[in-house]
Amino acid sequence: MCRHLVLVTLLCVTTPAVALAGPDPAAERRFPYKAYVLTDDTPVRSGPADTDYPTEKLKAGMEVEVYRHHPGGWCAIRPLESSFSWVSGRDLKVGDDGLAEVTGDRVAVAVGSQLSDARDVTQVHLDRGEIVALRGTKQPVASPAGAVWYKITPPSGEFRWILRKDIDPDPGAVSKLPTGLQAAFHAELDEVNAQLSITLVEEPTAWSLGELSRRAQLLLGRAQTPLEQRNARLLADRIALAEDIKQRFATLKLAGSDATRRREPLAAPAGTQALVARPQATLDRFDGVGRLRAVVPAKLGAPRYALVDERGNVRCYVNPAPDVNLSYYVGRRVGINGTRTSAGDQQAELVTARNVTATDSRLR
Repeated sequence: MCRHLVLVTLLCVTTPAVALAGPDPAAERRFPYKAYVLTDDTPVRSGPADTDYPTEKLKAGMEVEVYRHHPGGWCAIRPLESSFSWVSGRDLKVGDDGLAEVTGDRVAVAVGSQLSDARDVTQVHLDRGEIVALRGTKQPVASPAGAVWYKITPPSGEFRWILRKDIDPDPGAVSKLPTGLQAAFHAELDEVNAQLSITLVEEPTAWSLGELSRRAQLLLGRAQTPLEQRNARLLADRIALAEDIKQRFATLKLAGSDATRRREPLAAPAGTQALVARPQATLDRFDGVGRLRAVVPAKLGAPRYALVDERGNVRCYVNPAPDVNLSYYVGRRVGINGTRTSAGDQQAELVTARNVTATDSRLR
């Protein structure tokens, strides 16, 4: 069996990492429900991704109202009292009573932020004749002369987004934590998760997991709440699975070394063709090219795949767009077309895959 295929098979075992912790009781709650922020300076974002700009930061203990869960680990919450949205003045007829009438068709409403002038996320469009409540005006620095944007109360159907790990339905969850230790625990948990995610992109024989395992065990000992215990146990279990994968991979390499494979290339099975290299001109039309590997998510919302070169170096991280199935292509060389964005704290870029093309010409 090709070692790449074996590696993919083993890594796929770790992909549904959330299942290790058992069913999530929050998934069965009836919407909407109330939850409480666990740490100070918790960001609320304009969309369900780390790349969506933050709109405000909340303090520990603040109450939010959750309306739905997103598969990436995010919760859609009702906009806060301090939340606002933006509408261009050219699409409003402003009255003297603090209200305005929409004068255009399908007028875009931009999610506002207390932390910046960003306004490029739109969740809701307004129809002609709808009435909105004003919250003042603002002249954006980069706008054409005379252009005015109006702050309005967020319209119905618009949400803000917060990570599920940052809230708890138990109103006493925050008070149960020792003062000053909560933020340090979550910072260490996030750091170990991030290091594990980066490690798992490399060749399994290069994985260094001893220090990560030690830090995970220390986190288990420091966990004070059921939520902290669950997250720490999930992390420790993922590291244990990675150690098992590394051991199995080393055993497979003993059975057939890379040097032997290079001297004696495998014959193409009956009914298939040998791999055929694509011309460089063809590869240049993609937003990302490389061998697709599954990545065990460091945390909910982290990239699920990566494109790597022949040495295993990460070229970019990859997430599938809705209705795009990347699992079929794991282990193969592919070209991906999509949208390139920053991958947050990762050095490589993130590509949201909208179309995938196998570049190794393998027939199934």
